[in-house]
Amino acid sequence: MFKMNTLKVNLMLVFTMLSLQAWGVDSSSNTITLSTQKDIGTFQANHDVRANSASAQALASSIFQNGFEGSDSAPTITNFNASLSSIMVGESTSLSWTTDSVTSCTPSSGTGGWSSVGIDLPNGNTQIEFSTEGTTEFTLTCFGASGQDISTVAVTATNPTSACDVGLTSNKMKEWNTFFGAVWPAPVSRETRVRVPELGYYAVRFETGDVVDSGAVATFEASGTAGQRILSISETPGCFDVATECKAEGRKIGIGWNTTGSGDGCELKSHTSYYWNVTFTDGFTPGSSTCLGTFCDTYLWVINQD
Repeated sequence: MFKMNTLKVNLMLVFTMLSLQAWGVDSSSNTITLSTQKDIGTFQANHDVRANSASAQALASSIFQNGFEGSDSAPTITNFNASLSSIMVGESTSLSWTTDSVTSCTPSSGTGGWSSVGIDLPNGNTQIEFSTEGTTEFTLTCFGASGQDISTVAVTATNPTSACDVGLTSNKMKEWNTFFGAVWPAPVSRETRVRVPELGYYAVRFETGDVVDSGAVATFEASGTAGQRILSISETPGCFDVATECKAEGRKIGIGWNTTGSGDGCELKSHTSYYWNVTFTDGFTPGSSTCLGTFCDTYLWVINQD
């Protein structure tokens, strides 16, 4: 059986090409009638063409072979994924989907209002915020004329308090894309002066996505501000209790990172949110600040090696 939407599209093409004056469908006999300045005739949806000339028969056959066959192909979810599969509680991930031969879709399970999301077709996306920790599975069921398809994706949310004991409550936080005007890990090299809270930290958040690369982040003294700095890369904002290779201390310091699995420097996971943190404290106690200037300024420097 042919689909009416497909029928209309293909017949409109024929209307344009052959100056069709009218067309009709008889669902009881499963036949289609096309009327033009030259009588093309009536042909059935099972390819049993009845027409008044060989050329009309060839045209009708072509319509079916190229336009109607396969119109009832199985509904398919060609892609359903999360922009971030590992995030922190309070953060969001984007669920996106693409479909083929689908008439409707129903979201189920999940969290963050997923089950009530209106599913745009043939593709779309939506932001989901996580309020609790744990691994959550999202399900998408799509329907078509010849059945259904189901796809799932899992996202793990970690509670920042359980991931790292952050003792610094005063902070400033920026998104990498806004801070540098480029998508991580770009730019190739740039330094920016920032003002760090005297008793807290400054953090820049970035997402690794599916990038395979290596580079470094660093900080160095700004004029008028002395004092020791601590730099870290962590999955929790303001966390300085991290692996040795993801942390540095001093006045001009840097951390090398990679997503290549080489084992060099701070190893970053794919599709994960990270924070590039800097503080003048010991990383735990606000009263330990070594900022010796009127303002606690420092330069943040990014170097993308590959």
